[in-house]
Amino acid sequence: MNLALIFSGGVGKRMNSGDIPKQFLQIGGQSILSLTVEKFQRHPQIDGILIVCVETHTQQFHAEVAKHGLSKVIDVISGGASAQESILIGLRRLSRFSEQNDTVLIHDGVRPIIDDDLISRNIAAVDAHGSAVTIVSCNETILYREDATSAQYKALDRMSCVIARAPQCYKIDDVLPAAEQAFSAGTEFVDTYSLMENFGVSAAPVECDQSNIKITTHSDFLTAKILIEDGA
Repeated sequence: MNLALIFSGGVGKRMNSGDIPKQFLQIGGQSILSLTVEKFQRHPQIDGILIVCVETHTQQFHAEVAKHGLSKVIDVISGGASAQESILIGLRRLSRFSEQNDTVLIHDGVRPIIDDDLISRNIAAVDAHGSAVTIVSCNETILYREDATSAQYKALDRMSCVIARAPQCYKIDDVLPAAEQAFSAGTEFVDTYSLMENFGVSAAPVECDQSNIKITTHSDFLTAKILIEDGA
């Protein structure tokens, strides 16, 4: 099976959206989270979807699941203190649902601009290589410094750089033990790709469009709104 794990446990402090978590902001009368889930709902190769949601809004999203006919949703559960912990909680839940080392597509709940082709190519990459990471090329110069306290930066060759996005896809028997080990050790990673790379697991790159953005700030929200209302 191919299972989608949509993690959406944060509150979006950088969005400055008041008491409304950013994943519940509306675009076209629908929450960002439900717009994201719909993309996986309609894909014929996706067999089940698990939502890891901010605890105060799990019941609200249960209602959205019913309203929008999101029949592939297995459950809506509360997340943890970080994205990494929320993903681990989701993986633990999926392991009880998984039949035989299923593929898990890990995706941000606030990354709604994703199409069928990108999902299909990620699944195909896991089938062929065992794992996949969505990437996008760099359009601007990237500066690098040796440590966070240094005032000195060096320019990297952007033609040699890519940006990791989502979905990031692994077999559950590979990613769950790594996530458990990292959590037990108290080691934080910015995303699942970084975590798995730390354990020596590389991922096949799957290129996406620049429009596959994560909605983090108000300007991201306005960009996504324009793209979605324009048919993205």
